[in-house]
Amino acid sequence: MTTSDNWCAIVNSVRPGAEVVFAAGDYAQPCSIRVSGVSGTNILIRSESEDQRARFTYAEATSNVIQVFGSYVTIRGFEFKPNSADVHSLRIMAKAKNVTVERNRFGGVGNVAVSANSGNTANLVIRDNVFLNLENTPVYIGCHDGSCSSTNLLFEQNYINGVRASDPNSIGYGIEVKLNSWGVIRDNTIVNTKGPPIMVYGSSRDDSVSIIEGNYVEGSRYEGGIVIGGGPAIVRNNIAVNNGYGGISAQNYNGRNLQRKVWIVFNTLIKNGDSGINVQGWGNGADNVIAYNAILPSSTLPVLRPSNPLGSIVGNVACAATCFVNANTAPYDLWPRSQSLLVDAAVGTNSAWIPVDDFMGERRGQLPDIGAMERGQSLNDHRVSGMSLRPSRSTGR
Repeated sequence: MTTSDNWCAIVNSVRPGAEVVFAAGDYAQPCSIRVSGVSGTNILIRSESEDQRARFTYAEATSNVIQVFGSYVTIRGFEFKPNSADVHSLRIMAKAKNVTVERNRFGGVGNVAVSANSGNTANLVIRDNVFLNLENTPVYIGCHDGSCSSTNLLFEQNYINGVRASDPNSIGYGIEVKLNSWGVIRDNTIVNTKGPPIMVYGSSRDDSVSIIEGNYVEGSRYEGGIVIGGGPAIVRNNIAVNNGYGGISAQNYNGRNLQRKVWIVFNTLIKNGDSGINVQGWGNGADNVIAYNAILPSSTLPVLRPSNPLGSIVGNVACAATCFVNANTAPYDLWPRSQSLLVDAAVGTNSAWIPVDDFMGERRGQLPDIGAMERGQSLNDHRVSGMSLRPSRSTGR
């Protein structure tokens, strides 16, 4: 397909299993995609080249750039560069399911880059995309008041760098997963945001657990690196560096009292503002856990705030920089040193809290190390910084 074709009409004429290929160039027309594949047979819409990408450059404000009403659709390898602050680059509409958004690049002057907040959606995959220097929150999943939800989300291996949020009333998250939406947020690098790089709001009903694992978050200007507005949620094997209001914050958002079944375990938290981990609204019997986190606090700031929160608080270690190979300058090497007090130190814990692997995908030992990284045998590069996507996992799942 070329830029002179009516690409929207062509896409909406295809059948399950079709592949629609876009030549390099600028495509200025918006589109509502209404066709669907079937289970196991997506419709694939892709750029012919990811070196010279097809670009969506819609410059007006009467429509979002692409709206997906159909299901079993894959959108791959494009560049989105809208030129209006009023539009979403890619909006996944009510009742859509099994939509995959992968290997795209998002920039330009737009509102949210990827959203799913017009009604209930399910089984969305947002994978291996790049979001650079955006004005507003790149990824917005679900409805703020929980009136719509997105279930079984997979958000993995994405790179977000730079959320300006110039409007004083704009928080500027990396990804926010709203009330009653849930899924897996895994192996992403999210840096230089205004608000939290990652926030999940929890559930007011008996929903499945959200899992936030293996992420590298750095440099939120005003908020925690990972913010949990409510449970159920498992936060494990993450690395948070130099965020403004704690490495991980369990926040009683809007007084909803959803802080239950929140497990914050085996994370490495380096020189964050306010505290390593801070919590609100933790009561007795809520099944909340803070266990085996390695925390290098900034200056005189506390490791935990409050210092003795309610819940199972076990084996967290206040580290000096000498706990790690290099915790002082980027790229950081947060492998425990061979004689570190983190090594083989997670003893006597509830086995349900222990991840099977670490930040790098290395199997945990019988006596796991405290923090996100296990000092194993792998010689793979495990250095991290905000300048590139976190290193690939050493092993499969």
